[in-house]
Amino acid sequence: MVLTIAWFELKRMLRIKTVLLNQFLLPILLIFILGTSLSSVFEGRQELNWTPMKVAIVQQGKADEQQIWNSFISWPSLDELLNSFNAESREEAQRMLRSGEADFAVVVPADFEQRIVTGGQTRLELIRGRDAMRNMVAESLFNNFVKQVNTGQAVTMIMMDPPLQEGTWEQWYSHGASEGLLKPGKLGKHGSYTAFQFYAVSMLIMFMLYCGMTVSHSLNNEKSFGTLARMYAAPIHGNHIFFGKILGNMLVSMVQVLFIIMATRWIFGVNWGSHPWLLAIICMLVIFISMCMAVILTFSITAPSVASTVISMMIVVMTFISGGMTPQLPGWLNVIGKGTVNYWGMEGMLLLIQNGSQLRSGHPSALYAQ
Repeated sequence: MVLTIAWFELKRMLRIKTVLLNQFLLPILLIFILGTSLSSVFEGRQELNWTPMKVAIVQQGKADEQQIWNSFISWPSLDELLNSFNAESREEAQRMLRSGEADFAVVVPADFEQRIVTGGQTRLELIRGRDAMRNMVAESLFNNFVKQVNTGQAVTMIMMDPPLQEGTWEQWYSHGASEGLLKPGKLGKHGSYTAFQFYAVSMLIMFMLYCGMTVSHSLNNEKSFGTLARMYAAPIHGNHIFFGKILGNMLVSMVQVLFIIMATRWIFGVNWGSHPWLLAIICMLVIFISMCMAVILTFSITAPSVASTVISMMIVVMTFISGGMTPQLPGWLNVIGKGTVNYWGMEGMLLLIQNGSQLRSGHPSALYAQ
């Protein structure tokens, strides 16, 4: 009886034009719009026409006494990332930022070298420019430099007697605890994903969650039209009706998933990886969670319109904070996003697409800073 109810629910849903439009055609349209308009964000540094950023350096102490800093800023590995030049004061550096003469500014304190040698915690003052992307790359670079220097001095003081008193950046860097300040990433076919792949995964997860709303709508419609009472009057157990409705909508979701995967592969060339069974398991788990969420909220909220609104808002918010709209979010949002179904569903699918690669983003800052 459950299978019979599920089969008729599947046929009923597929006959509704709004279901075909919202659940099948709308995801493809959104993937096309987002993948086309935001494709540059997912391309490598060359595709973004990256040019070395102009960094103004303000050294408040004597320049010839800042051996570690001078060695670092003249490091050959930085040549393709930035062009540095000196500024007389902090005010002049800010003027350069406002006029566009500089993209970023760094103020090196007078006691920078002394604090390192004495084992103190050192820091740099970073002044942002106009370009958010260049600010992100510069902050990642210089913050990691400070981290490496502090870590290197701590390790040196513990492991060596006496600690290093002077030396080049390479010497200090070689005693650091982590492996790399600059580590160019490989954005090849197995190390990254395209905008179409990213948004195909994101929209697939989001619309699988929306399929849970169809259970809520179906139960509420049956109740409002009086057909639910007739079904209960028939010699059918109430659990059979309930689980038949859920199973029927799960079948609709499976058809939707298959359609989106095949359509994106054929139209946009999305490569879904070489593990179809793992992809199917992830989809089944997301669909199951979607149905559970919808059933809980439907029975918890008596007003059907309120229940639909709450479910829709939850799905949109979870999609956003999980990085489904853009992979670059503030750190605190990333922490919150890890508590959503979208985040873990996307992580699993993107890893399958990348054949196990751990790269999370194709943003240029990921190329240079760990």
